[in-house]
Amino acid sequence: MFFSILKWVHEKYNYWSETRDWPAYLRLGMVWAHADKLFRILISTGAGSLWLHEPFSQLHYRLPYEVFERNQQTWFDIAHPRRMQRLSFLFAGLAYSLQRGAEAVLGDALRARLLEEAFPVIEGVPVPALRLLVDSGRADNLLGSFLDSDHGEQITLLLGSDVAMVFSHTSLISCRSSNHYAPRYSG
Repeated sequence: MFFSILKWVHEKYNYWSETRDWPAYLRLGMVWAHADKLFRILISTGAGSLWLHEPFSQLHYRLPYEVFERNQQTWFDIAHPRRMQRLSFLFAGLAYSLQRGAEAVLGDALRARLLEEAFPVIEGVPVPALRLLVDSGRADNLLGSFLDSDHGEQITLLLGSDVAMVFSHTSLISCRSSNHYAPRYSG
């Protein structure tokens, strides 16, 4: 629900001509701050998540403003609203907030649930979550956000598991450089 509001606010800022002259970091920061404030106000009124989801999710049916005019400074930023998704935000936020105290705070049930999120079972086999196989270290970070930390380190910190290193920056770089996922063309 928060991400729907974040994207909605971002889209409104795109149409507000005065914000186009703002520095990229200020504009991106204001979008996050405005979305957070709006979210908190709406939640404090007792509005249910289904009621809130409806008007803000309608944005996904419209063509985004940035299809025609893209701000290059924010488009490739880790905190760009269109890049936000629940799973990477969950792991980055928990790792940042708990840091080295994760083992003491997370119980076995929550740790098992996080492991299921990181390695969903498909046809009886746990596989790395595709949403986490993104090298966030390659993105800009205008706001100095916690979102750009290494997914492998986050998951290892939270789960105490060496198998999480499949999500690490080093692992993702080695896959890319060895062309495991490069398209094959015949002809």
